[in-house]
Amino acid sequence: MNKFALFFKRSSPLLCLFLTFVACTACKKDKLTPETHTGANTFSCKINGAIFKPGYQELFGPTPLIGNMSTNSNGFDLDISACNQQLKPFQEIDIHLTSFNGLGTYTVKNNQLYFTYISYQYNLPFDTNLTGVGTLTLTRYDQANHIASGTFSFAVASKENPNNIIQITDGRFDIQAK
Repeated sequence: MNKFALFFKRSSPLLCLFLTFVACTACKKDKLTPETHTGANTFSCKINGAIFKPGYQELFGPTPLIGNMSTNSNGFDLDISACNQQLKPFQEIDIHLTSFNGLGTYTVKNNQLYFTYISYQYNLPFDTNLTGVGTLTLTRYDQANHIASGTFSFAVASKENPNNIIQITDGRFDIQAK
């Protein structure tokens, strides 16, 4: 057996371990936040297949993730704003679920009666007013502890070019609202 074969035979377990380590660290991919229901203040989704998470607050800039819960004469209101100033251009998703009455799946579209919508800001404003396509499933709404959790997916169209449609999928949130 030559020296090269002997070296490879002795070092192959270490070499395999090293190559596995390199492969795992080099291929580290950003992942969606886990679906939780504890008020963990998490939010993520895919925007045309790319992961979006709120983050990075510039001095005097908006808070990356904000939730607000309230009651009205027709039920409950939930507002969530998630932004990331590090992404260029700046990106933001706003969710407004108005006058809902508990857990379940809600259609996301703007109408005069409920004013429930999701908007997406990316260079130019996009919103569900033009497509009317989307759902938000509320899986936990705990008014006493100010916790709201759920999932969402929707399509948004550019206000300036309605043929420019963005798909937002695999959305999830778990917030401790104010």
